[in-house]
Amino acid sequence: MPSRMAPGRRWKERHKSEKQSVLRMEFKKFVNAFIRVPALVIRGGRRVVFKLLSWNPWQSVMLRAADALWGPFTTATAALQWPLRC
Repeated sequence: MPSRMAPGRRWKERHKSEKQSVLRMEFKKFVNAFIRVPALVIRGGRRVVFKLLSWNPWQSVMLRAADALWGPFTTATAALQWPLRC
């Protein structure tokens, strides 16, 4: 699965700078960027679909983190059945 592979050299510096920015972020800004995200959760047909209803500059970081966290809790077949879709 390509989405769970380590990022190549091309994005290494960008991901590193984004990580440092998130770690230095104020709590209120973190909550607004990562926790208070308007989303629609649709459950049906043995799968869960998350639809983000708005965009923010931290969306790519949030989706990378969700993809990294989602992976260890599923098996390879379950990940194919219930992909993280946004």
